[in-house]
Amino acid sequence: MRSGLAQLVALGDTAAVAELADTITLSALAQGAGQQELAEAVWIAGAHAVGWGSSDAHGRAKDLAFAGAPEAIEAMRTSVAGTHLSALIAASILFGIGVRQARKAQVQVQRSIGKSREPSRARR
Repeated sequence: MRSGLAQLVALGDTAAVAELADTITLSALAQGAGQQELAEAVWIAGAHAVGWGSSDAHGRAKDLAFAGAPEAIEAMRTSVAGTHLSALIAASILFGIGVRQARKAQVQVQRSIGKSREPSRARR
């Protein structure tokens, strides 16, 4: 089985390859700095950008993360605001994050935008 990166290269999707490269880099930098929450937020937002395309909000969030700005976590979380849980789960499975982390990310996104209700449970 080929890696996610190899699959994207084979498809010729250079935008997705660039997003995945940024996601890997930002996650590694966050983990190296002991910022696990940022690393998780980067993976969720990055997986969404690889699978469904980037957005201006995601681009700004990446810039903040590369700059080491403290608001990068919040920016990453809100860059996927409004994304349906099933999209986050699909992206998380693609990148091996796990459903529990995808649900946690959605709750964090909802809280970031002022909604504090729990997401509905997805069927497995």
